Amino acid sequence: MNSNSVFGFDKGGYLPDSEIEKLYQEKIKSLTNDEKEIGEKLFKASWYDPRRSDIYFDTEDTANKAQEIANKLHSMSKGEFMSSNYSYGWFDELSGASLFKIVNKSVLKPKPQDQ
Repeated sequence: MNSNSVFGFDKGGYLPDSEIEKLYQEKIKSLTNDEKEIGEKLFKASWYDPRRSDIYFDTEDTANKAQEIANKLHSMSKGEFMSSNYSYGWFDELSGASLFKIVNKSVLKPKPQDQ
């Protein structure tokens, strides 16, 4: 991978980051002590949810797959999110991919066709 290459997609229309975090926190709080492993997966998923504005990907293919996941998560009602394993299971769909949390977006370079 070229270290100067990160990929993303338009995050407009998704919940704000704070609302995404709130959903995950609510689901984590609803778990029992026997569900520690699920809680860990949910915590990880909350940090790297592809709908979040600061998450980018290592390849264009990964970004496209992440956008499919983001759309699935976005289409779920709150009740579906709370009861579904997909709220953390989606992470397995990106197995082996590199996900980046980029706080300072000034480091991102536009693709040549965007210039």
